[in-house]
Amino acid sequence: MSDLATKFRENPWANIGEDIYPDGKQLYEEDPRFWVSKKDGGKLVFFASDEAERIPDEKLNVPDIKIEFDNLDNGQKKLSIVFEGLPQASNEQIIIVVKDVAIHCSEFTGTQFFSEIISRFGAWSEFLKPSRRGLKESELIGLWGEMYLVKEFFFRNFSPAQSISFWIGPERKKQDFTLNNLALEVKTTLSENSSRIKISSLEQLERTTPKLFLTHVFLNKSNEEQSWTLERLNEALLEVIGDDMVVKNNYLRKVSKLYNKATLEQLQLKFNFIDLDIYEVVDGFPGIIASEELHPALVKASYELDRNKLSEYILDKDLNKILNNG
Repeated sequence: MSDLATKFRENPWANIGEDIYPDGKQLYEEDPRFWVSKKDGGKLVFFASDEAERIPDEKLNVPDIKIEFDNLDNGQKKLSIVFEGLPQASNEQIIIVVKDVAIHCSEFTGTQFFSEIISRFGAWSEFLKPSRRGLKESELIGLWGEMYLVKEFFFRNFSPAQSISFWIGPERKKQDFTLNNLALEVKTTLSENSSRIKISSLEQLERTTPKLFLTHVFLNKSNEEQSWTLERLNEALLEVIGDDMVVKNNYLRKVSKLYNKATLEQLQLKFNFIDLDIYEVVDGFPGIIASEELHPALVKASYELDRNKLSEYILDKDLNKILNNG
């Protein structure tokens, strides 16, 4: 368990038996600006206060969460969030989220403090109330591929904290993993569709680190009992992460952006890892790159690479060695 976990009560609302809002109990021992309470028949409330010139313009578009701002007598402003329509089963998720929000936002002040709170709650929206509306096949196998690499390669070479911090794909960054002096862009395809590698933006092959590697992962659909589903991968990653609250929260916030959109049926689809190819993206590597001189009218692009014509860029090098030595 991380030291930060000891700065919170396990259940911040445990000793609040009745509606006491606008009074409350301090949430985070390290920062007296964060509080929890109950109102309107036991609805859970999170609130925070600070001095600020204005309230932020950001909106919190999360279903069943109500946000309010108030001016306090001491000149401070108060942001209150009421968890109105979430089922009782969501209380455990709410506890995870409010602790993460307090840790993340404690370094900010003023208007930015409130902006960060709103943004952080927004980042947890799929976790708080999974939509389960379904993933496109490319999203499904893409998530599977990234989670598999975390389990089989990153956890073997780095600590869970490092591995999850390196994984930035779910946050819609330019590449899927960044560490030290290198980045990995991961493309996962089913083996029967593996002749093409789809690049979906101008930025995916843009080098922002000294070295960039395009990692092409090949999968097969499977009915074998020992094959890996998204659900099984998720359980395996959580088992390695263990009770470290900060690392677990970081992982859950990231993975839920796509994992919680998957239907229950998609979570059970089985795949086998077949192999992977690694290409080094160097000068001359084919692509449409944002940092290169492009016509100003070209603002967005999606294209495919023929892997059979990339042989000069393929590396005869193990991914474990690349992660350790570049």
